[in-house]
Amino acid sequence: MWHNSWYWVWQNKEWLFSGVGVAALGVVWWVFKKVTRTSPPAVVPNSPHVDNRPEVSANISPIISPNFSPTFSPTINIGTPAVIAAAAPGNRPKLTLDRWDTKAETLDSWQSGFYVSNHGETALDVRVQRVQVAAGNFAFGSPVASIPAHQRNVLIPVWLEGYGSHDREKWDLCKAMKTASDARHRGLYGQPDYIIPVAVRYKDFDDNVYETTADLHYVPARFELVFHSVHQRKIDDATEVLDHLQRNSRPGSATPQLVESIASAVSLSEERTAAALERLVAEGQALRSQIDARWDYVYWYAHY
Repeated sequence: MWHNSWYWVWQNKEWLFSGVGVAALGVVWWVFKKVTRTSPPAVVPNSPHVDNRPEVSANISPIISPNFSPTFSPTINIGTPAVIAAAAPGNRPKLTLDRWDTKAETLDSWQSGFYVSNHGETALDVRVQRVQVAAGNFAFGSPVASIPAHQRNVLIPVWLEGYGSHDREKWDLCKAMKTASDARHRGLYGQPDYIIPVAVRYKDFDDNVYETTADLHYVPARFELVFHSVHQRKIDDATEVLDHLQRNSRPGSATPQLVESIASAVSLSEERTAAALERLVAEGQALRSQIDARWDYVYWYAHY
């Protein structure tokens, strides 16, 4: 009998060993699971203690912010490059006329003129327009190639016409305005301010033209020049050319002008002046006549 039993075991040893292996794996799994459940949690150094017993937080009443929105659905972009914001509209040079003053390099070398500040982008080809101080008395400014963005206290030299290059009196605009002020009839309540308009023109990198204007006051009580009422506008070529034609027309007779003379008067390039004149001709605001000239035409105001 024992012989037969051992013989049966020997014949079925593969199945018996497989069964024993499965049973052993089951025992190991049961022991591992029990140890995992009963093992203490890992302790993180320097971490705050949190008491998580149910009885401690049984009466918790959560406070929810009134601004909380249950439909909040944030958008998360993963791996996308940063988007550069487009330049804000209206970025352009913005010059202000701050004051008239003198800048001395040495005791024998100085310049006077208008100090300007740029509150916008870079200003190019900055020019003070010819200033009429009094009848027959004018002042002119040196052109400045550029004024960087947000640059303050830039001097534009301004001198009086009719003086030699080394004559120091050409810089004394304050004295010239005092002379013009004193020549007026004195008022009942004293001498009021003597006022002249000042204009500065400049461009941006797109060749748009802008103009800053301000009233320059001579204050007799203080013997001082002060700027008031600073304004800026964008120049429209056609409007500027039309204003020039109107100012220089004589009632009842045409006043023809060459493109180059108009361009010089309105401080525009001859190409832009010619384009503005063609626009005015198409709109019926100006007339033209062909002659042998640089641009082949002369123009005049249509409603003289």
